[in-house]
Amino acid sequence: MSLQKALCLICARPTADGAILAVHVDKEKLQTWFLIVCGHELPKEIAEEDKICYFCLWQAEFMCKLDDVMADAAVVWWPRNLDLDNEAKELRKNFLEGNANQCWVQLEKVKLPELEDEENRNPNHQWECIYFVHKRLKAMFAMNETMLQNYAKRERNMRSVNERIRRIAFRLGIHLTFGFEMQEFQFNLPKETFVRLALQLMKTKCTCLIRDESMEFWDMMQIFLKLVDTDNLKELDLTGFISFCKIEAKYYAFNIAIKIIAFKNENIEVFRIFREVDEESFTNPEFIVDPLVISSLKILRHLRELQIELFTFNLQEVMDICSEAPNLQHINVNFKVEQLPEKEELEDKLGNLRAFQFENMVNPDLELFNEFVLMCMNNLMKLQLIGKPCSPFCSKYEIIDSYLLHSSNLRHLSIGNGIKFNPDFPELFPLVSHLRIDFDEISESAMDLLVSHPLFTEVTSLNLQFISLDGMFNILHIYGSNLVELHAVIDDSVKSTSPMSYISILEFCPNLEKIYVDYQSDEEFFETAEDFLPFTKINELKIDLHSMIRSQIVAAPGLKKMEIFYVGFDEFFKKCSPVFAGKTFKRQVLRNLEHLTIDMRWFKAEQVDAHSFKQMALMIKIAEKNLRCLSVIKLKLNCRCDYLKLAKALKDEATTNEDIQMQGWLWDKVTIQSLTCIVDDALIDILESKRRTRSRKAMAVAKVNLKEHIRRIASKLGIILLHDFDLEQLSNDLPKESFVPLALKLLKTKCTFLVRDEDISLFFALNAHILKKLLNGYKPKELDLTGLMTFNKKTPSKIALLKYLATYEPFQGIEVFRIFNDRFEKNFGNKLAPTDLETLSKNLKNSQLQYLRELQFEAHSFHLNEVMGLCGELPTLEHINVILGVQQLPERAELISKLGNLKAFQCVEIKYQDMEIYMKFIMMCMVNLTKLQLIGKPCSPFCTNYKIVDSDELLGSAALRHLCIDKWISWDTELSEKFPNVSHLKANFYDLENCNQNLKYLKKFLKIKSLNLHNITKQTLFNFLKTYGSNLRELHAVIDERDNSLSDMFYTKIWLLCPKLEKICVNYQINEEIYEIGQKTLLAASKINELKIDLKTMMKTIMVTAPGLKKMEMDCRGVHDSFMWYSVNLCSDITQKKILQELEHLTIDMYWFCPEQINAKLFKEVASIVKVSAEKLPKLTVIKFMVNCHCDYLKLAKALKDVKTTVAEIREIIFIRLLEDTVKLLRSIVDDKLIEILENFNDKRRTRSRKDLILAMAVANENLKEHIRRIASKLRIDLDPEFDLKKLSNDLPEESFVPLALKLMKTKCTFLLRNNELFRDLNIHILRELLIRYDPDEIDLTGLMTFSKSIYTKYFQLKILTTEAFQNIKCSHSGAHQRHPRSQEIARKSKFDIKAGQLESFPLQLIGKPSSPFCTNYDVVKSDELGSTTASSLRHLSIEKWMNRDLKFLQSFPEVSHLKVDLDGLKNYDQVLEYLKKFKKVKSLNLQHVTKQTMFHFLETYGYYLRELHAVIDERDDSTSAMFFTNIWLCCPNLEKIFVNYQTDKMKCFDTYQIALMAASNINELKIDLKTMMSTNIVTAPVLKKMEMNCEGFHNSFICWSI
Repeated sequence: MSLQKALCLICARPTADGAILAVHVDKEKLQTWFLIVCGHELPKEIAEEDKICYFCLWQAEFMCKLDDVMADAAVVWWPRNLDLDNEAKELRKNFLEGNANQCWVQLEKVKLPELEDEENRNPNHQWECIYFVHKRLKAMFAMNETMLQNYAKRERNMRSVNERIRRIAFRLGIHLTFGFEMQEFQFNLPKETFVRLALQLMKTKCTCLIRDESMEFWDMMQIFLKLVDTDNLKELDLTGFISFCKIEAKYYAFNIAIKIIAFKNENIEVFRIFREVDEESFTNPEFIVDPLVISSLKILRHLRELQIELFTFNLQEVMDICSEAPNLQHINVNFKVEQLPEKEELEDKLGNLRAFQFENMVNPDLELFNEFVLMCMNNLMKLQLIGKPCSPFCSKYEIIDSYLLHSSNLRHLSIGNGIKFNPDFPELFPLVSHLRIDFDEISESAMDLLVSHPLFTEVTSLNLQFISLDGMFNILHIYGSNLVELHAVIDDSVKSTSPMSYISILEFCPNLEKIYVDYQSDEEFFETAEDFLPFTKINELKIDLHSMIRSQIVAAPGLKKMEIFYVGFDEFFKKCSPVFAGKTFKRQVLRNLEHLTIDMRWFKAEQVDAHSFKQMALMIKIAEKNLRCLSVIKLKLNCRCDYLKLAKALKDEATTNEDIQMQGWLWDKVTIQSLTCIVDDALIDILESKRRTRSRKAMAVAKVNLKEHIRRIASKLGIILLHDFDLEQLSNDLPKESFVPLALKLLKTKCTFLVRDEDISLFFALNAHILKKLLNGYKPKELDLTGLMTFNKKTPSKIALLKYLATYEPFQGIEVFRIFNDRFEKNFGNKLAPTDLETLSKNLKNSQLQYLRELQFEAHSFHLNEVMGLCGELPTLEHINVILGVQQLPERAELISKLGNLKAFQCVEIKYQDMEIYMKFIMMCMVNLTKLQLIGKPCSPFCTNYKIVDSDELLGSAALRHLCIDKWISWDTELSEKFPNVSHLKANFYDLENCNQNLKYLKKFLKIKSLNLHNITKQTLFNFLKTYGSNLRELHAVIDERDNSLSDMFYTKIWLLCPKLEKICVNYQINEEIYEIGQKTLLAASKINELKIDLKTMMKTIMVTAPGLKKMEMDCRGVHDSFMWYSVNLCSDITQKKILQELEHLTIDMYWFCPEQINAKLFKEVASIVKVSAEKLPKLTVIKFMVNCHCDYLKLAKALKDVKTTVAEIREIIFIRLLEDTVKLLRSIVDDKLIEILENFNDKRRTRSRKDLILAMAVANENLKEHIRRIASKLRIDLDPEFDLKKLSNDLPEESFVPLALKLMKTKCTFLLRNNELFRDLNIHILRELLIRYDPDEIDLTGLMTFSKSIYTKYFQLKILTTEAFQNIKCSHSGAHQRHPRSQEIARKSKFDIKAGQLESFPLQLIGKPSSPFCTNYDVVKSDELGSTTASSLRHLSIEKWMNRDLKFLQSFPEVSHLKVDLDGLKNYDQVLEYLKKFKKVKSLNLQHVTKQTMFHFLETYGYYLRELHAVIDERDDSTSAMFFTNIWLCCPNLEKIFVNYQTDKMKCFDTYQIALMAASNINELKIDLKTMMSTNIVTAPVLKKMEMNCEGFHNSFICWSI
């Protein structure tokens, strides 16, 4: 047997290493590919048995990756999913990497003799033992070894890029497989996931050395192109994208990118390219942006923020860009100033800017440049920042929302570098919070002025350059109390009298959080940790190693971020730095440190020191090992050079000295040899993996918190989730009836734990994912996103989501949309809306929210013109709730036109609002908007969310129901006439004079149910109550502090004057020692259900004995020494006297707003009240424990238990000025048992009731058994007393089970349902058994539907109709609708007109409802029973007023047997009666609004054959009719069913003549009232089977008739 392998079709080499058959490839594409590669077609036809070797296949794949033409789908001929064995896979890998190649040997031709004797050799017998090889493909095998090496490099680079992508994806919670392909990343990921990951990739800087941008850069370019094609892309940061280019190619990449963006996505709002290094001057100023790029930027008219730090613009071009983008607020560019613009042009083009960042890098004329800066400062009133941020801690400036209207809003002021100090600066710029002063350029007089008194009162950040140590302390003495940030560069050439001490600095600055003092001196100073700890709030520190070793500032317990500078090295520092690091890090001084940066400050080659580097590396390793919270470590050789990037480049054998020098990492020329001493593999691993490792742990903890949050909410809704449920699969794993309420509740419920910055993206993305699933799948009508917003502290992210929602199609059908304030106190932190909110209002205006009725948006503020524009575009809007800024009053006509449909306009004023203009607007709305029920805030503190009143009483007059009277709205006799419907009245008496005299004006309000009185005397309060007390439901009163009068039996008088009072809050504390015992009886009969009061007064007034009290808010302020006595009494009364047994909602507020109020002893007493209440009150379902109106105790306690929580984070939760001892005191109030009660209260309550649940299920089971047993007995089916519900189909024979099951499905439930699932599941089980086993022809599911209260569950049950088991059903009923076989032809008509004239040719017997009320389920009449086959088959006909026009059509329905006539509005009914006489087959009459005389006319016509009569006598017919029912029997001898609503009211002799008629009658069904029934003797009908008796209209005589 020959060992020769078949030759390859393409290369004609042996297929020894494997091949595929030609039958498995696309022959046409192969011919095309061969023609492109070789220039001619294959020399022979391709046969199916031909083979193609693996090497040709892999070579084609290789060419595909290098050449876009070869990657075209039209020439890809090889199979994509080829299954290779392990050996072939290994060979393919090595071939593509250039490590293996196809090899062969061409043998020479050899002639062998056939016989040994050469003489007998036959010369013609020769055979060639060779592997003959054809000419090789010239294009394929012309590739030289260099190309293969390049390909191998590319493969390595691709693996590096893929690993980078996978690492970034992991940080975002996106899991990519280890060996994923770029194509898989771009096309297989969901759109949302791809966009999120691509945005982060574009932003993240490159960490490797870039030599050839054609590799990694073009991979990033593919991702960029797909990202830009995304709809609704609003923000884009290309810092990382540009970092993949070499320096000379960066502008080229930027040029391409900006033109693509302008062409594909001109709606971009935020565009950023930041510099790649920290050094300010290390950008590319030599690249001047060309006019084509400027034109592209002008196309982006929706820009809000533009930051391009790498290149240089001309000032005029910058101004033109700003003028083309009216929403542009923040711009950050480098620019050249060639000439100053005109003032008008400057204000016109740059007037909307709020942040104008730039650096002076290319302007040689500093005087001209500084003139421009001053020009901007003086003329651009909205500007908050000009130039660079004054604080070095502020890397990216964020615009502050609020601003002054008629003054400069500048927040960052830099004095120096050509900007001279002006004494008028404090008056010109009153809001300056960040101040930078260069003392090299400031005069002594200016210095004296600065230290004399605080010129800038709002300063929280100071940057002092080249100042003496004494000068710094003088400045701190003036500004230190409010200072949060301090950056000082000390001039060591000036001798100082004060020693350098961080303790001294912090004594001047008790609130300091961020500090950097650059003090290079030989002076030695040492501080102890004990001196430092009591007063520091430091969370960010920049310090040189010299100062760090000598000071104990690193012992600050809240320190989270630290940057260390390696400067001033000597032998002492080299020896002690590792020792210091070991002591510092190992004793957990920096236990909360999260971010560590070390800057070696090496700028020259001679500074590189191997020993120093090893000491520093050791410090990092110790820190990484011992600091648990550390998540980021950065090591820099200098501000330009990141160590990780340099070290990876040094490890690469291909790196050359030229590569290193071209990066500009060091100012001096360096060689690879001089830097190899700093390559540390262990350190590289730490720096590269540190963020990833910590992120994984942080993400795991964050997911646990979020899962527990979701599980707790689900348990409250009765939804059970698996322990390891998938957050992203909730919508798929849960049924609709569970997912929808859970999703709505999740989006509404506020976060109860601390959300850190690193967790925001995870929480917000998961909640937004749930929101999208909810909108796409179920389209809810109401949506509350209050909870969702509490998971994100970043305003831009919130606004981006809301703007996206406004244009999202599934959101268009929303009717109610709410976002309430995420603080517990209303109107907290109001801010005027920035441009992004203006854009949001435009999106809402332009969206097609055709059904929006209610919009409550308390999260941010709006201008009045935006609100009016929004209401004008949404005509269905009735209720709006916003934070409102009013700058000028609108015209009356415009106000009525745009706000005229509003019924509730809830609003609170913004910060810095001009109250006079605001209140004029409120009064303008009150007078002109007659539909308005509420303007401003609700007048009742018990009303948290106003509900619109739909009442006819409000029509025809001003609908205002909430009226607030204060100094802006004067007391007026006409108030009650203007607003007669006021039910909630609020009055503030503090600024009102002669309030008792004006009280008479208010007595005319007749509908007052709620009073809210502020700064009122007790006497005036009782005057109000005498007027309104009798009908009062709510009372809130704040007694004036100036009223020192005593009032005996204060609360007893309130109960006497207000007998219907339900809700009360009065701040009057009873100081008398005698209880108001007399009120006990009054309270026992009171209707009080909601109470807000302090503990002391509550006990003295024994209000807790009110029997109906359901909601109570307890105020714990103002009680100290006696508090324990009161709390013990309250706990005792709850336990022994069983008070508050109806209480459902308990709120306790400590009212702690300053450190002095925090009292651990007081807290323990309050905690005991909570614990007793949770255990002893049976109906208590909600407990809220508040530290103050901003802070929930549960959230604070969980944060205090977390060791990672910093002082700044606690301050953000509690809003109290915190000192170190304050934090310690707060940690003392952490009570684990109390936390468990508050967190799991509902779960414990549910656990306690499990026994009751089991008992309830047993009772329900028995009820269902009794229900089935009763139905079975009616069918004479004997059931075993202990029969099993689920085994009925097995225990009963077919002849018993089928009728029983059918009857069960049909019979309605006759008892109260509590456990839906039990009944539903058992009934569905029986239904399935019936369908699968016995295949019935008819089925009625009316009864089954009554066993479920949820419409979702009923819908789910009806889905079973689509199963195969239901296909043979001929007739089904579900109680929801009826369908008949004869109507199927009608249903198939594309257009069906119900005009009677078009029904002539249809076989329809019934359309609409049956004409007879006795007919509950229509039975179709067979066609052979009908008379005519050509005329209409209609049997039920209803005649109403719409048939007045034409009556001739009645002749078309000869088969009518059931006739309904409504005479209300029907004209010429005599004429109608004439037409109706032609109906010969009428057996049933239904007469509506008929007179008695007309009814008898009908009976004379149809009476003889009539079987059914239903008549409603017209109320206006008051004529009497003797022998009324006797005449009916005479006219209708064959009548069987009757209902007439005529009552015989007169007491007279019975109609005895009809007795004989009744004895011979056929009446079997009767609907009639009791009185008429007895007076007509209908009950004597011998065959009466069904009777419905109406007992209406009987009072005194009912007993007589019933007897």
